[in-house]
Amino acid sequence: METRPYVQWELINNFMIDVFKSYGVPEEDAKICADVLLESDRRGIESHGCNRFKPIYLDRIKNGTLLPVTECEIVKETPCTVVMDAHNGMGMVASHKMMEMLIEKAKVYGMAGGTIFNSTHYGIAGYWTTMAEKAGMIGITGTNARPSVAPTFGVEPMMGTNPLTFTMPTDEEFPFNFDCATSTIQNGKIEYYERSGKPTPAGLVVTKDGDTMTDSGEILKEMRKGNCALLSIGGMGEETGGFKGYGFTTIVEILSAALSGGPHTKALSGKDADGNKFVVFSSKYATYGTSTVSQGAGTLKGIASINNGKIQLIFAQNSDYAGLTGTRFGEEVVEPEEPETPETPVATNRADFETFPERYGQYTKEFTSAAGWHTVNCAIQEGYTTDINPQFICIGKVPGTDTWAKAVCINGKTTASGVLESPELAGGCGTLSFNYGNLFSEANGVSFKVEVIQNGSVVKELTFTKANADVPKLTKLEGSLEVNVSGTFKLKFTNLCPTNSTSNKDRVSLWNMTWTSFE
Repeated sequence: METRPYVQWELINNFMIDVFKSYGVPEEDAKICADVLLESDRRGIESHGCNRFKPIYLDRIKNGTLLPVTECEIVKETPCTVVMDAHNGMGMVASHKMMEMLIEKAKVYGMAGGTIFNSTHYGIAGYWTTMAEKAGMIGITGTNARPSVAPTFGVEPMMGTNPLTFTMPTDEEFPFNFDCATSTIQNGKIEYYERSGKPTPAGLVVTKDGDTMTDSGEILKEMRKGNCALLSIGGMGEETGGFKGYGFTTIVEILSAALSGGPHTKALSGKDADGNKFVVFSSKYATYGTSTVSQGAGTLKGIASINNGKIQLIFAQNSDYAGLTGTRFGEEVVEPEEPETPETPVATNRADFETFPERYGQYTKEFTSAAGWHTVNCAIQEGYTTDINPQFICIGKVPGTDTWAKAVCINGKTTASGVLESPELAGGCGTLSFNYGNLFSEANGVSFKVEVIQNGSVVKELTFTKANADVPKLTKLEGSLEVNVSGTFKLKFTNLCPTNSTSNKDRVSLWNMTWTSFE
C-alpha cells in the first residue's frame, strides 16, 4: 500500500517550471523539461522523474556544466537527416526540437534520422520515441552516457547505461513501448533506493575485487570514486548472458559517438586516469559559440563550460591537448602577437530613461520616454544624495554630466511582472550594457529575460541571472549581454520572478542602458 504523501501533478509541474525559470531557463523550454520529468513519474519510472530535478539539472546549471538557454545549431541537414549542436544547453529542449524536425521529414520521405552533439541529459528516452508514435510512426532513440558500466568479465566502469528505446503504434488504446537501459540498473534507481532506505538487489553492481554490493549509499559513494560499476543486462559472466547486454551497450556507445562525432567511453567523464580535470585559462584565440574560449596553442578536444564568467575546457586524456602550452603544463604562456589593425569606431547608443516624465516609487502606472521606451508594472527611480525611495545614491548621475540618472525598476510580482520595452531601434545591436542593482531587501538575486524582436517575432532570447550573494543591496553593478543582431529591432525586458511571489519581490533596477551597433 502506498504510504508516501501525494502531491498534485499541477502543483509539482508549476513548481518545476517556476524553478527552471528562476535558473534562467526560458519559460517554453522550462515547460518541456518539466513535462519530460513528470512523464517519467507518470509512467512509474521514478529513477528519472522529479527526483533528478535538482542533482541532474539545477546543480549542473549552477556549476556551469549545463547552460539554461539552449542554442540549437543545425550543423548539417539533408531531406532525411539532421546533425545538431546543442552547445551544452538543455538536452530535453534540443531533443524536442530534433524530434519535431525528424517527424516532419518522415511525413514527407517515410523515414528520418538525426544526431545531437554537445548535448546533456535528456530524461527518459521513451518520451522522444512516443513523440514519433503519436504522429503514427515508429520511434527509436539511444544515447551514450558517463562511464558507469563494466564490460563482461571486467570490473572497471567503461561505458554508460546507454538506453536503446523503441515505441510502436498498435491497434490498442496504447502503444508498445520498450524503454530501458542496456545495464541491469541505472544510477537514478540506486539514488531512489538510497532515499527510500532500501538496499540495491544483489548481482547488479560489481566491485573492483569482483564481488557485488547492496548498500545503496555506499554504492553511490564508490561509484563516484570508480571503485565499483554497474553490470550490463545479463549480469556478471557468460552463464547468464552478460555478454549479450554488453554487446547492446557497446552498439549504442559506437553509434552515439560515431554518428555525432562526439566523445565516448571515459572521455565522457571529463577526467584522466588519475581523476584529474584539465583546465586551461591561457589565451583568447579560439571561440566556443559566441564566447571566447581560453586556450593555448594546440589541438583541443574537450568539454566546454562556463565557470565564473570564463570558458572552461575539461580534457579527458593527454592527446586531447596535444601541443598545448600554458602554466598548467609546466611552460610559460606565450601569447601570439596580433597584427596591428586600425580600430573601426563602433557607435554607442543610449536609452533616454532620463526623459521619463516623473520618478514614481510604485508599480501601478505606465511610463513612456521621449524616444518611446515604455514600462508596465515598473517604478521609475532616480539618483540622489541620500537613499529616500524612489531616490538612491548608487544610481548616481549620467556619465560625463551633472544630471541625475533615472532607473527602471522591473517588479517581480508574478501577477504583474515588470516589462520594459524599447521603441523600434535601427543599426542592429552588438553588446548590450547596463547598470543594475538590488535596491530593496530581495533574497533571490535578480533574473530577467531579454527578447529581441524583429517584424513582430522573437528572433533571440537571452537571460540575465545573478545569485543574491552577487547582488549586494544598494550597490551599482555592471552587466552586459552579447546580442549580435543586425537590422531594425526592439528589446523587451521581463522579470522572471524567481521567488514566485504575488507580492512586490525580486525587483531589479536597470539604468545607463547602452548598446553598440551591429551591421
